Amino acid sequence: MTQEEESESTQIASRESTWPAVISAVRTPLGFFSLVVLMIEAALVPLMFRVTEANQLYLLAGFIGLPVLLIALVAGLAAWRPEALHGIRPPSALPPRPLEGDAQATEHLALEGGRDGAEDMPLRPEKMERIQVSNAEQFIEAIGSDRIIEIVPGTIDLGDARDRYLKYVRWERNHDGHTVTIRNVSNLHIVGAQRNSARILVVPAYTYVLAFEDCEGIELRGLTLGHAPSGGCTGGVVAVKNCEQFRVVDCKLFGCGTEGLTAISSRAIRLERSEVFDCTYGIATITGCRDVEFRSSKFHHNRQFHGFVINDCEYVEFIDSEVIANTSTEPLFQVTSSWPVRFRGGKVVSNTCPSVGAGVDFSSTEVAHNRAS
Repeated sequence: MTQEEESESTQIASRESTWPAVISAVRTPLGFFSLVVLMIEAALVPLMFRVTEANQLYLLAGFIGLPVLLIALVAGLAAWRPEALHGIRPPSALPPRPLEGDAQATEHLALEGGRDGAEDMPLRPEKMERIQVSNAEQFIEAIGSDRIIEIVPGTIDLGDARDRYLKYVRWERNHDGHTVTIRNVSNLHIVGAQRNSARILVVPAYTYVLAFEDCEGIELRGLTLGHAPSGGCTGGVVAVKNCEQFRVVDCKLFGCGTEGLTAISSRAIRLERSEVFDCTYGIATITGCRDVEFRSSKFHHNRQFHGFVINDCEYVEFIDSEVIANTSTEPLFQVTSSWPVRFRGGKVVSNTCPSVGAGVDFSSTEVAHNRAS
């Protein structure tokens, strides 16, 4: 092969490898806008040398105007629809899920092919690698998609894991420590080898125990999560942001974390057969979420400011769950811009608070012996 032929084949190979890389890099609306502007600017450059001096002023205005327009568009989206920059649909744009017992549920389920959410979230051991870990470094290294991380009986202190770059983990500075944020993974199950014998703890008071961002198909099962030693905290236990199908089963979430669960812009969240207790600010804050279910769970002896804060949510349901012996200086349930929010079975009893709150359907549950704080 001649030198010219080798050069030509190299150029072809380079083009073939470059275009797929460019296409795979443009994954969000922001990336697409940037690519379009760059292509237009590249097309305008040759014209600068072919047009008259008067027309060059128009081209120059185009060079300046396009980036300014892009900046204005991004600034507007960042202010009013920040999730759109990352290609994330807000919960209000997602299709509805009827609550169990609704009159139209049967017809809807037949049309949609089954109940959406965590109950249909598959546990696929035949496709998921199982990794057993016993310390923080092993746990951090094992994080990824399509796997089951099994924690042996004992305690993992996430403060023992050193901060460095990892594809699926980000360390977020929180005054006295770092929150471990698991990101961009799917079908990750973190389980205790024996029920509640595996503990995941953090010492810094300002950090969350675990946070999840842009994830799908996450399950925590048979774990105890919290801060140690107990005392006053300003970080919660579990945080979820921009996730789908997030499930907590047979777990204990305890304080001094500020609250057991903080969920933002997420869908299909399940807390089943779990406990949230001894938190020092409240129980849970759910914002901009859709299809949230608390089933057969218990929320008790949490204290201070609030119980459940539910804002801008759709389809929030408590099934056979108990809210008992909590203390709040604000209404136990603070519901704004959300519907429907309701209890089916269970009870809300012996709480100390100004009021139970409005915006929740308690018609099929026991509400009794709650007293003003």
